[in-house]
Amino acid sequence: MDPLTLLGAFSLMVIVGFLSDFLFKKTLVPDTVPLILLGIILGPLLGILPVQSLKPLIPLVGALALIVILLDQGMELSYARLLKGAPRAVVLALSTFLFSTLLIGLLSCFLLRLSLLASFMLGATLGGTSSVIIAPFLAKLHLHQRVRTVLLLDSVVTDVLCIVVVLVLCTLGKVAFAEMGRQLGIVFLAALAFGTVVGIPWLVLMPRLQDMPFFYALMLAVGVAVYVSAEGMGASGGVAVLAFGLTMGNASKLGRIFRITTVPLGPEARRFHDEVTFLIRTFFLVCLGAMVDRGILPLLPLCIVLFLAALLARMAAAKVASLRDPQLKENELLMGMLLPKGLAAAVLSYFPSQYGFAGTEAFPGIVVCLILLTNILSMIASLRAKVG
Repeated sequence: MDPLTLLGAFSLMVIVGFLSDFLFKKTLVPDTVPLILLGIILGPLLGILPVQSLKPLIPLVGALALIVILLDQGMELSYARLLKGAPRAVVLALSTFLFSTLLIGLLSCFLLRLSLLASFMLGATLGGTSSVIIAPFLAKLHLHQRVRTVLLLDSVVTDVLCIVVVLVLCTLGKVAFAEMGRQLGIVFLAALAFGTVVGIPWLVLMPRLQDMPFFYALMLAVGVAVYVSAEGMGASGGVAVLAFGLTMGNASKLGRIFRITTVPLGPEARRFHDEVTFLIRTFFLVCLGAMVDRGILPLLPLCIVLFLAALLARMAAAKVASLRDPQLKENELLMGMLLPKGLAAAVLSYFPSQYGFAGTEAFPGIVVCLILLTNILSMIASLRAKVG
């Protein structure tokens, strides 16, 4: 590939990413849609981004995207908020994830002739909603604060659930179903403990390091090291990074427990994190669109079936979460239609094939279709609610 052409394409990605984010905040058109469409234009239509050149980059960029997502989610979550803050949000999140994983997993097993484990990986990949996309939608809608909190926390929890479960299932490998529950617990708890054990000393160092140049770059490097180390030990790198982020998100509470001096992350670190996330997210979504080829056309009927299954699962979850709650019941339809998939689903779609699970090579194409369909539906639901 010509270096000047590649530089021009990168410049175009960043400009479109910036404009897409601006457009999203003004019009509720999700920024994932223009970025994926740009990838389709630059890839299969114009051939500027050849698939063979991108394939080696996908695992690296995907892992980096996963790390920055989990660091961000961990830093935004508090233990108290998870345990007590919004019980209805937890009910909605768990119901959405379980119903989607089971329904999409069983349909995939039957229609794609996959193993049950691989099918549930696809179900778990598509089992949540994207907090990055939900938040700007909610900012535009005139909803009661409690309803907004439920929907936002639901998206955060399902994002994390999807990542954790898919990575743990991949890490389990070829484990018999009778042993899966026990192994799942071991892999999860080992990663959680490792991330926390690394996080506590980091809290001790933060007051001394935070004012130094390139502090966030160092923190990101530590997050990558946590991921690599956990994966090397046979635990889930994603869970370990999440635990590492949680220690920073709960620094004050942990400081009191362990009697250590802690400081919250400064605005400069958050700003740098957002910039890094933007660049990785933009590049990955454009590459995802570029990877789409005509081989996806025979899968379109399946994608529509899985989209309808995801919608049915979300509607059922919204009904369960709004039981005996008039405030949520009034917004049940909106809750059911707000199910946008995003970057987490896109990243996770590559992991089963990287771990060697047969028949999962089609997952990225399927997930791209579901991202586009669910984002368009969520946009329609939000515009309808705003007009109403």
